[in-house]
Amino acid sequence: MLGAGFKMNFYIIAGILLIALGTGVMVYGFSIIVGILLNALGTGIMVYGQLVKSKVDSAEVSRVLQDKVDNVLKRIDEVREGEKDEASAGKISQIEQEFKNWAAKFLKNRELRKIELERSKLDSVDVQLRVSNEWRPIFEYILQTIDSLARAYNAESGESVKVDFPPIPPNLYSDEARNYGGKVIFPNKVIWSIGFSSIKPPRERHPPSMKIYFQIEEERLFYSYLSIENFDKKSFLVRLDGSNIPTAEGIEGLYPFDLYRDSVKTIMQRLFEAQLLRD
Repeated sequence: MLGAGFKMNFYIIAGILLIALGTGVMVYGFSIIVGILLNALGTGIMVYGQLVKSKVDSAEVSRVLQDKVDNVLKRIDEVREGEKDEASAGKISQIEQEFKNWAAKFLKNRELRKIELERSKLDSVDVQLRVSNEWRPIFEYILQTIDSLARAYNAESGESVKVDFPPIPPNLYSDEARNYGGKVIFPNKVIWSIGFSSIKPPRERHPPSMKIYFQIEEERLFYSYLSIENFDKKSFLVRLDGSNIPTAEGIEGLYPFDLYRDSVKTIMQRLFEAQLLRD
């Protein structure tokens, strides 16, 4: 009897000591999880001692201890979730403070930023006009060549190839340029529609391109066209796309800027002839 009583007292005393130690760990902030584990272990030992005293069978002991372990694991998960929430709250607070700092700085320098923005817009227009001035001579010469071919053909044939080329807008990046309405109307009712296209927002490294769309009168489907566009600082690219193209022979390729007059004259003459030969 003395042995059994001593065993019971040992478990109870050991459990009390572990609970006290766990409580101390939590109170002084060393580790909440460790404190919970010590408390649970102490409680389990005390329960085990009481069960031994009451001569409860081993199955009951196992069940009670498993319940204690499950409760401890649940509390540990809750603590960890709490730590995550606190960390998230800290990060959110930090981000909010960063935005507050940004807003204060932005409002303080708002007028200066407005001036800088307006200046950048002016700089952008200056760049657009400069690039437009670099490309306009090529595009104007293309239109002049087509107009000269039409005049010469009309004078010799007695037929009428109608040409309507409004002045090219100063800014080839503008909406006015995108809506340019140049046309060539051939006797066989084929129309060449001239247009300019550019990327928005305007970019210096992507200069505007010129397109000649080949279409039957009154058709608005621009599936076939010739494009004159930038390739690099020394050359431009001419390419064709679509099934309703007058000819592709000797048209596509890279052409040097410094010889654009000879290139344009040859290209436009071949296209013009091919279009007149089609019914």
